[in-house]
Amino acid sequence: MFMKSRREAQFAGLPLAVGAAVCFGVSGPLAKTLTQAGWSTGGIVLTRLAVAAVAAAVVAQWFEPDWARGVWRHKRGVALYGLISMAVSPFCFFSAAQHMSVGIALMLEYLSPVVVIGWLWVSARVRPSATVLTGAAVALVGALAVLGVFSGASIDGAGVFWGLAAASANAAYFILGHRFSDRVAPTALAAGGLLFGAVVMGVFVALGFAPAVKGSESVTMAGGQTGALVPLLALGFMTGLAYPFGVAAISRLRPTVASILGLLEIPVAVLMAWLLLGECLNVFQGVGAVVLLAGVVLTQRQSSPTPHSPVPQDVPQENLWQASPIGQAEQLVELPTNDSGSSPAGHEPPLLRSSDHEGASEQDFPSAAR
Repeated sequence: MFMKSRREAQFAGLPLAVGAAVCFGVSGPLAKTLTQAGWSTGGIVLTRLAVAAVAAAVVAQWFEPDWARGVWRHKRGVALYGLISMAVSPFCFFSAAQHMSVGIALMLEYLSPVVVIGWLWVSARVRPSATVLTGAAVALVGALAVLGVFSGASIDGAGVFWGLAAASANAAYFILGHRFSDRVAPTALAAGGLLFGAVVMGVFVALGFAPAVKGSESVTMAGGQTGALVPLLALGFMTGLAYPFGVAAISRLRPTVASILGLLEIPVAVLMAWLLLGECLNVFQGVGAVVLLAGVVLTQRQSSPTPHSPVPQDVPQENLWQASPIGQAEQLVELPTNDSGSSPAGHEPPLLRSSDHEGASEQDFPSAAR
């Protein structure tokens, strides 16, 4: 019965993961039509989150009538998830897209697995396997090719900065989403995160940290003119579906499978950028994109871990996650513990579970989140 239920859950997770990838892929080009019309990134992100929060709340109320209670019970975790995954990450991505094509900005954001590998290597002192390191190196070479380094193209420093910032923030989408998906219903986690993200962006806008500037009433899409309200509402609606779909998929699928399916976002984004904005990658950048994605997939291959150094004696192996800087940040979140003070069964850190041999090579990494 368990195996049957597990297979059914995985089968249900496939269309959810694909749906999330499509919705996320459409978001970038829609947002850029607005920035090209003079709308500020802060205003776009705030409007997007506000519309998406309403849509996600309706979905959550339909499937989980008491969703607000679960969100309140884990309010600090949901708040952290909403802040990083739903406010900071899209702001960085849309800022990057202002300085470069949507496709290139997305390629930079997909370096998030490499960011996580380096972070855990330095902070948790767990050395990745040769396979994972090879994948990271391949992904970096692909990223350089996409940026045009090997073809002598000029590099926009601001775009690269925002793209790498988006990659760093994007890692939290998986880390925190997978961490809390077994305590808060996926639809509730998405709705609560979007609501908090909208509030935070509202504060940022009010304080002037992310000014909201209204641009032209009309925008250019697919060579024609349309009202700015069309991409704004479409962006919010797509986001309101993307996050519940994505969190629900992560809770049903192996994270590796979910993240690989998330790669569908890239061809969707490139196609929509071509249709709506007339942007396209050249042949050299296209090859670089394939190399980068191959490296990302390679980082998720499971192989024997290579310990860099022994785990400190005063840190139990199952609590290695809590000993890392990311884990220490999570101590702000109310986490259930047993009598010994360690996480109970089923609540081991998602990136370093003992059942996965405690190796960084076993990590399951995120798909992009905006």
